[in-house]
Amino acid sequence: MVDAERFEASVPPQGGSSLPNRGRRWTLAIITLLIALWCLAMWYRVEIRAYWWARQLAQASSPQDTHYYLLCLASTKDSAYGPARRLARNADPRVRRLGVAALDNCRGPKVEQVLLDLLSDPDDDVADAAATSLTDPRRGTAIALIPDLETTLARGGRAARHAVVALQGIPGEQTERILVDALSGTSDPDLLAQLADSLGMIGARLAAPRLIALLDDIRPLESTQHSERSATRALAAARRQFAAKGINAESITVARARTVAEAALRSLTMIAGRAAPTTATSPADTRPAGTLREQWEAWWKAGGGLPPGR
Repeated sequence: MVDAERFEASVPPQGGSSLPNRGRRWTLAIITLLIALWCLAMWYRVEIRAYWWARQLAQASSPQDTHYYLLCLASTKDSAYGPARRLARNADPRVRRLGVAALDNCRGPKVEQVLLDLLSDPDDDVADAAATSLTDPRRGTAIALIPDLETTLARGGRAARHAVVALQGIPGEQTERILVDALSGTSDPDLLAQLADSLGMIGARLAAPRLIALLDDIRPLESTQHSERSATRALAAARRQFAAKGINAESITVARARTVAEAALRSLTMIAGRAAPTTATSPADTRPAGTLREQWEAWWKAGGGLPPGR
């Protein structure tokens, strides 16, 4: 009996022998997981940096920081697409504008689709930036985007006005003809005003007869045109520079077209240049109805300022 008890006491518990093995397995599993995570981080290190820089960009409070983080994002090239798209969908229009700036350095159909969607953004500066980015010569895809922009233009509304801005940035007779034809395809005063604005900016003489016909359209405008917004942004930047030099530039303002007729008149004046009839460049509401149109019609019939024989 005593020998049996001694034998039992000398046998180690069976369960205890597995504890060191189980601990070793857990240690190996944790080490393996850490190695896998490290490899994953190394594989996606560019994407991780891109998301980090995008977050810093959204929180940037100075022009210097904004410029720095935009450059950082640009260095990741197409890896910036995911974080830039997230910025472009932010509730803050300032952050959405930064998202468009970040997308400038990304290429591919998915990038172009994001920019096309942003043409309907409720903030004009965001939509303007998207329109400009779409037709950036560095993309090399502007011509291929013309059908998409035509479709957007045909739908009307806010996106159509910014599609006009994008088409304005694509040189060539094809886009000029699209914009001229659109003058006859819409009755929306704000779209007509933007069409007139863009045609004036590209100097489209082909549009002159249809613009002259709009000189009797005194319907009020609810939106500003791209040239007015561009001038306003440039003036705001100049004011900051003037203020730094102690110059007060607050009295300088950007003239706005208040009616379709005023937008058409401004466009005709840009197209005609120095050849514009000298008595027909003041606002349409300062003269009897039809008089301004008749003066421009006479100018066009006389050759539209072109030398004889041309």
